Amino acid sequence: MYTVRMEISATESRKRLFQLFDACDRGDDVRIVRRGTTYRLSVAAPRKKPAKASITLEWVDPAVERGQWTFETSAKGSVAFKARR
Repeated sequence: MYTVRMEISATESRKRLFQLFDACDRGDDVRIVRRGTTYRLSVAAPRKKPAKASITLEWVDPAVERGQWTFETSAKGSVAFKARR
């Protein structure tokens, strides 16, 4: 493992491309040398975490829609149906 700097030839980089990506993800300095020119491989931007999916109620029971039933939510987030008085 390289912890400070990795310098590799272009020919060798083709064989180890995914290892070089992993090294960049770890924050290692990766340099590829081709015909005397040094190229630096780095991560362009950190990955963003996907937004959490929200829950959407798309179907309503006909009895609830007619007003014969209702529901209550508890502090724990559970839903319970009950008859209207």
